Amino acid sequence: MVELVIKIPEDVYTRLFDNGIQDNEIAVDDICEMARALRMGTPLEEELEKIKAEIKKESYELFDCPDAFVVEFADVERIMDKHISELKGE
Repeated sequence: MVELVIKIPEDVYTRLFDNGIQDNEIAVDDICEMARALRMGTPLEEELEKIKAEIKKESYELFDCPDAFVVEFADVERIMDKHISELKGE
């Protein structure tokens, strides 16, 4: 199974999920947009590895020791928020 992080326009998402459109009523343009989002998606594992690497880097820099792995939750939260914002394109 492949897990992806995808970006899909909010209006397409709304038409697909919030408006209650049935599968047989989905517009061709929306289907094309969904397929494009899947093709452009990033494997979730790849995104998680970027986050883990940054957390480790933060810990190493904090203690100036390659064997140390101590980081405060606030730093983890900041790193996660940064990556979430990047994924959202903010």
